[in-house]
Amino acid sequence: MNFAPHILIIDDNPIAIRLLSTYLQELNYTCLSASHGKQAFDLLSNYAFSLIVCDLHMPVMSGYDFITEFRKHHEYDLIPIIVISSDDKEENIIKILNSGADDFISKPIREQVFVSKIKALLQKNEIQKQNIQNSAVKVLDVSNMHILYCTGEDSGFADTLFSQSSCSYTVLYTAKDLFDSLYSLQLSIICVDETATWVFQRYQRFMNALDASVPVFIVVSQGVEFPMVDAHVGVIYKHFAPSYIMQQLTFVASLLQRNKIQHVNSLKKALLRSSFLFERVKEFECGEFSVSILHENYNDIPGGDFYEVFELQNRYTLICMGDIMGKSWGAWMYVPIYLAYIRSTIKFITARNISKLLQSPNKLLHMLNQYCAKDLQLSEVYTTLTFVVLDNQSNTVVISSAGAISPLLYTQQGISDVAIHGTVLGVDVAALYEQKEIECNSGTVLLLYSDGYSEAIEVQSGKIVGNQKMKEIFAKTVQQNSRVTTLDFETNYMNMCDIQKFNDDRSLLVISRK
Repeated sequence: MNFAPHILIIDDNPIAIRLLSTYLQELNYTCLSASHGKQAFDLLSNYAFSLIVCDLHMPVMSGYDFITEFRKHHEYDLIPIIVISSDDKEENIIKILNSGADDFISKPIREQVFVSKIKALLQKNEIQKQNIQNSAVKVLDVSNMHILYCTGEDSGFADTLFSQSSCSYTVLYTAKDLFDSLYSLQLSIICVDETATWVFQRYQRFMNALDASVPVFIVVSQGVEFPMVDAHVGVIYKHFAPSYIMQQLTFVASLLQRNKIQHVNSLKKALLRSSFLFERVKEFECGEFSVSILHENYNDIPGGDFYEVFELQNRYTLICMGDIMGKSWGAWMYVPIYLAYIRSTIKFITARNISKLLQSPNKLLHMLNQYCAKDLQLSEVYTTLTFVVLDNQSNTVVISSAGAISPLLYTQQGISDVAIHGTVLGVDVAALYEQKEIECNSGTVLLLYSDGYSEAIEVQSGKIVGNQKMKEIFAKTVQQNSRVTTLDFETNYMNMCDIQKFNDDRSLLVISRK
């Protein structure tokens, strides 16, 4: 950070304020204090704070009321809140986190725990600001909107139509070109000439592959009665002046773009509220384990794949990896809801001393699945989620997964699959989840990857990479490196696969025993 963080402490106990201020001032942080929520809002109107530390039980305005009111003001979306309280019952912690707090610390406060959580939230806050700033420019760029014109003959009508417009367009003559364009271009409108019989012969497949937000127009000659093949398909008559036709198409495209921007703004607000932040590369040590994570967003837009790391009790490290399924703008609106459930459950565990749950990640998945299955807001979007628990005392790794994954394990005996399956979250409220425990000797390497890698399409063959090739890439990477990282695997993947672009988020996790 380029400036000293400003911390606001809200507590009606002067001794507690002095104690916390001392901890923070030793880090060269600037501290201001308020004795209740209303006084805190007065300070917020005059100062810019990096983080808030808030007690629960205070006069005038309690901590609950302050957090609830605070989260209604979007200008404060990026300011994290840590709640401190001696009331550490499970239902109270969950209520606090669901109300908008980012973390919880039970009293009496231990300096090392307090300082480490403050530093972690401030660091994540800075990464979040940078991620949003970088992605907003690309997401809100409307200059790459594109129109496809499908035709059965080179009549020149498309060139005449677009000659007076600066709009970007592509004329297509085959089904292959059409389907390739659907997956590779950001479209605004599709026009289908009456001569494009190859489209109508594959009409149902075409409509199934098409994003519902992209309007389709059939272009016909004057006097031709063309049957409407779908209630959502419009008609354009060729005898109208090209300038008039383009005016209508531009109007439709502008409405579509306005709707997209509204969705993006909603997505941005939702992301601002989430504390799940994703560094592209994250590497760290955990006892005898070396951990390497690589995460790439699709088109640099947050959403889809996610991960988070929790270090617990100086013994365990819990790694969460998941994928929100659903690629439309509407589906992305539900990402923060899933993350809120996961965050609340995991942070409840971090606030307690529950070794049994840390040793049984399948029980955590069961808890989360019950939340998701009963939430009607999540009825159309599902998520895969994998928990990986590293125990640096027993040198074991325990894996549990909601959704099929294909971890690869390297030992002195060679490479093998770790078979583990589970129903995706939210499908079956009674679903049970299995877990696998892996004893890791020196040199053991475990690889987990998302479908963004295995389902990427190779250009020459037109086929997906597949799990078998992932295994071959893993074998080569292990042979070349004494300590395997995700960047090593990524390099071999790009060298061994004919991939020009990815159509999904992708994530890698490599765990190596020294």
